[in-house]
Amino acid sequence: MNAQTDIAPSLMSALPDALSSVDGAKKNSTANYGKYADLSAVISAIRPALEHGVWYRQVVHENPQGAEVETLYIGHGDELSAGRVFVPAGKSNAHAFGSALTYARRYGLQTAFGLAVEDDDGNAANQSPPQQQQAKMPDDVYAKLVQLVANTNTNVTTMFGALGINRDKLDQLSRDEAVRVENALNAKLAKMAKAETNSKAEKVDA
Repeated sequence: MNAQTDIAPSLMSALPDALSSVDGAKKNSTANYGKYADLSAVISAIRPALEHGVWYRQVVHENPQGAEVETLYIGHGDELSAGRVFVPAGKSNAHAFGSALTYARRYGLQTAFGLAVEDDDGNAANQSPPQQQQAKMPDDVYAKLVQLVANTNTNVTTMFGALGINRDKLDQLSRDEAVRVENALNAKLAKMAKAETNSKAEKVDA
């Protein structure tokens, strides 16, 4: 066997314990569409993985349509790609691109480490929101939801029904509803990522 083959199982075998040691990220910031866990909160939440010799690095790939970030697990002398996240944004708008890049980094980490975002407003989410919160969601939030739906292969109608949202399409969501949908999709994608990582680890062990 070559060195790469000898080393890789060490990282793969460490991943299940590293991922299971990670808890949810606390919402610590507020945007015009609601509360969310920012990049610093996500990084803090995954620190327990260090105890298992697992960390990450992120690579920005050139994409004329927006921000594309690849997250890689590193540790035990090796690295393993956890996949790429793309967030559409016009590069002619530096602020929009910067926001998309930050989101792609944060979302990439959430996905790679199977990180759910703790819902501090779970009770409120099940109630009818005040009228002043029914403003239409911003365009950048809509773009994120479209990407999330595609990445999770989610049936929008089924999802709306499960969340008690009386809408037909994503672009009809209010800001408050968009937050609920984003949290649900992030949680689904995190579970998918963790299941895929565990499956790969089992194959290596076998």
